[in-house]
Amino acid sequence: MGDSLVWAHSQDGQVSCKATYSRLIRVSPHVSWWRDVWSRSIPPSRSTLTWRLSLNKLPTEDYLCLVGFHLAS
Repeated sequence: MGDSLVWAHSQDGQVSCKATYSRLIRVSPHVSWWRDVWSRSIPPSRSTLTWRLSLNKLPTEDYLCLVGFHLAS
C-alpha cells in the first residue's frame, strides 16, 4: 500500500468544495462592522486605512526599520 494525500478536515480524507467551505466558515472571524467602514459616504482611502488598521497591517516605523527602510525621526 502506497502513501496518499489525506485532508485532515474531512471525514473521508478527500478534499471537496463542501468540506473546504465548512472549514473556512468555522475559521474566519465574523466581522459585523464592515458595512460601516465600506460605506458610500466614506472615501475609499479612509476605508482602506481603517480596514488595514483594524487588521494590524499598517506599516509603522518599527516595521519599516525591520524590513530595512530607515526614516529620520
